[in-house]
Amino acid sequence: MTRQVSNRSVFIFAVLILLTIYGADNVEPLSIDPNPVAVSEGEDPPEPTDPPKIPMIPIEFEVTLTNLTEGVPGEGGQIFSPPILITHGYGFSIGASGEPASAALTALAETGDHVPLFELANESSGVETIAGFLPPPDGVVLPGESVTAIVLATSEAHYLSLATMLVQTNDGIVLANALPLVDGKGNPQTITMDLIAYDAGTEDNNELATHVPGPPFHGMERAPTEGGVIAPHTGIGGTADVGVEFGWTEPVARVTVSVVELDTVEPIGTSNYTFESIEVPGVDFLELTASSDFEDYAGNTLSADGEKTVAFTLIDGVFNTYDFPGSNNTYFYALGNDGSAAGHYEDSDGLHHGVILENGELRQYDFPGAVQTEIYGISDATGALTGNFID
Repeated sequence: MTRQVSNRSVFIFAVLILLTIYGADNVEPLSIDPNPVAVSEGEDPPEPTDPPKIPMIPIEFEVTLTNLTEGVPGEGGQIFSPPILITHGYGFSIGASGEPASAALTALAETGDHVPLFELANESSGVETIAGFLPPPDGVVLPGESVTAIVLATSEAHYLSLATMLVQTNDGIVLANALPLVDGKGNPQTITMDLIAYDAGTEDNNELATHVPGPPFHGMERAPTEGGVIAPHTGIGGTADVGVEFGWTEPVARVTVSVVELDTVEPIGTSNYTFESIEVPGVDFLELTASSDFEDYAGNTLSADGEKTVAFTLIDGVFNTYDFPGSNNTYFYALGNDGSAAGHYEDSDGLHHGVILENGELRQYDFPGAVQTEIYGISDATGALTGNFID
């Protein structure tokens, strides 16, 4: 899920089930423009010696992370844990080669859990966007596949960092720290960068099934290492339970970054608009909150007994209502071109919980650690959801 943090309350979260996952063959190589970001194997991108003063408006970037390992998932290659992407300002770091891993990065490196990193970033005033994908099995990146998210860069937060675990290792990770999204004049950069695997230095690489969390092992024991630091991974030795078929050749991943092109907006007064009423026979009250490109609609109406608010969709002329089980009220505020809808419901305590409609079925979605979650939009381009949460 992708979250845009602004004053700790507003976010974008991308749900992998709705997020477009591309095969590696569909990822077009991107050139680096205007200046290449050159990183030698085993090195991290250098951070600037002084924070640049860059006048710029907020810019959206599309970030794609591709798993370059090869193999049948669970039988060979490496599965990536749900990645986390962060845009931030000067001075924030998720970890770098030669440094000890933080407790938050250790959790990701040993278990694939990015929630502690999310919490670390969420507490930083220098963070603009946090994009974290759903917990396994939904949010993983299989060999040869890619995931994409939209992040936001501003004049104060124009670096991108990301991390994910190689789940058939003890503590192997893919790590990119502080990639500059703009040049010194504030011009957005298009980036293609190959990434190597790192050893987080937090656990002995014993390659025992009891200590490797990914399939087919599912081990959750630890073999802590004292005094370790982040360093390039030496690969799979194949001397214990994890066979050489789970090995890889570098680079292990590729990240591509490009600017999201904005649609051209016609000046006010140059377009003609047609207003029409939406009527459903037998329904007295309709609150229209969302529409698709195919003249389908979503919104809210009253239940049959008139005692509560329920959500509705009107797709291809078919009217359906949705009442989340046990809720006081259910609301839709977003509709995708594929017929998926999203919003929130109110529970018996008056708290709001995100709700998603997929294939005609409602399911609850609460942002990790949030007391309340509300969803207000769906991107047809990426499947990203927009909304609010209260932690």
